[in-house]
Amino acid sequence: MRCRKPILSNPIRNPRYHCLLGRADTSLKFDCHTGKSSRNRSLDKNIAFWTVYGKLAGEFDKEFQRKYGNDLDTSFIFAGLFSAVSSSFIIQIQPELQPDPNEATQALLMVLVQNMTGSVIPSLTPGQLGAPTMIVVAQTLLYFSLLSTLLAGLLAVLGKQCLLH
Repeated sequence: MRCRKPILSNPIRNPRYHCLLGRADTSLKFDCHTGKSSRNRSLDKNIAFWTVYGKLAGEFDKEFQRKYGNDLDTSFIFAGLFSAVSSSFIIQIQPELQPDPNEATQALLMVLVQNMTGSVIPSLTPGQLGAPTMIVVAQTLLYFSLLSTLLAGLLAVLGKQCLLH
């Protein structure tokens, strides 16, 4: 039984073409009667493998994006809320770092009263220079917590963008 015309547009790559010429390629092991070659069977196995692999990888990727996308959303919301709370504490403590403007006015009024009356009024002890140490430490910790939550929010946004692309 003779083979028919080649099916592929490129006859050199078609094993049936070699059968027509009477010089069948032994590496292909082409059967002119069934129209099958060993290379086609191995290609079918490769195609089946990559098709299954593509489906499984797609399912895994979708599950991965869903799971970690939700985790990153939660982290971003927490970072935003925590930075809002930190900011409100920073705003409340900020005036404590400023010197008391009334202290200088009180000292000047005391000097005026002493000059006018000629009497000696016990002097008030001037306040310490700068803010109390505890206020400075608290403010430093609050600024550090604000910085860390903003950094966490930035990383959550970058991670979310990385997941989506």
